[in-house]
Amino acid sequence: MPTSAGVGWAMTAYAPHGTYLYAIDEHGRITTWNTSPAAWLDGACGIVARPMTDAEWSAYLPRVAYTRTC
Repeated sequence: MPTSAGVGWAMTAYAPHGTYLYAIDEHGRITTWNTSPAAWLDGACGIVARPMTDAEWSAYLPRVAYTRTC
């Protein structure tokens, strides 16, 4: 199994509504990730602490009209 920080994942599954991804590692520990677009946007804004520049937007989202994100 692939590992992350030395942990071998035993099983992953999405919640029925698709907003959360659950993973159980080989030791029975459960990790939960919120996979909603709003959660990803909040996480990205928290990391960079600024909106994307026009150049970044054009490079990564070339077919999407610019929208201020953070």
